[in-house]
Amino acid sequence: MTYTGRFIKSAADENSLKIIDVQFDDAGSYVCRASTELDFDDASATLVVQDRPNRPKITKINCNGTSDQPFAVVQWEGTGLNYLKI
Repeated sequence: MTYTGRFIKSAADENSLKIIDVQFDDAGSYVCRASTELDFDDASATLVVQDRPNRPKITKINCNGTSDQPFAVVQWEGTGLNYLKI
């Protein structure tokens, strides 16, 4: 294995790239180039990095049922999205 910071290239599979501890700055386009003495070809992929979503806000809890079959109804609402904007 070859380590370059958080980027790992495996000796067993030289056709892959693994990024550990992904960060917002890692977002973007990645290009893989295969080449011979005569020609080359590129393939690209786009990595989108998103933050964890905010916790939902619980707006109501209603406990119902009996001691034999208790149940609760929980109402919640989202508190927004944390998407990375490029």
